[in-house]
Amino acid sequence: MTSRLFSRLVVFPERVKERLRKPLGVLVPGTAAEVAGRISSILSDMGVDRVVSVGDVTSEMLLRAGLRPDVMVVDGRAERRMYHGLDMGGFEMLRVSNPAGCITPQAAETVVKAYMSGRPTVVLVDGEEDLLALPLLYHLRERDVLLYGQPGRGCVIVRGGGDVKKLVEDVVGEASRQT
Repeated sequence: MTSRLFSRLVVFPERVKERLRKPLGVLVPGTAAEVAGRISSILSDMGVDRVVSVGDVTSEMLLRAGLRPDVMVVDGRAERRMYHGLDMGGFEMLRVSNPAGCITPQAAETVVKAYMSGRPTVVLVDGEEDLLALPLLYHLRERDVLLYGQPGRGCVIVRGGGDVKKLVEDVVGEASRQT
């Protein structure tokens, strides 16, 4: 189901992680509460079909805004502290392990499976979930979006399609060459 890009363990060196700290899409600035107040109209204006969220705070922000993500990828933590604010009722639950700074083939396959299933799904990650946005972005359809938090700055919205797919190929390729 996942591409060859994620068929082996991908370890991200610090230089590549630094590149990923820049927003990969449109930054919606503000606190979670401020972004929640604007996010519905932004997504409506974009003509979005499906919404994927990565991160506990981003997922909760969407739920509080009355938006139910199709897929939520969470790890029960926010900025390295335990986070218990998420209502996961009504979602199918998948669990996977993914070490910090890596993407395992199993983790990539699990998040892509959740996305492709078309059912509301929470993927609970034992480890780090942030980098699992990459296999999702690689498979994201053009009318679908992925949202993730940009700590201290706001929320990033990334639309699926060719440009983001190419970006993921470049980033994963760079990580693979440096390990």
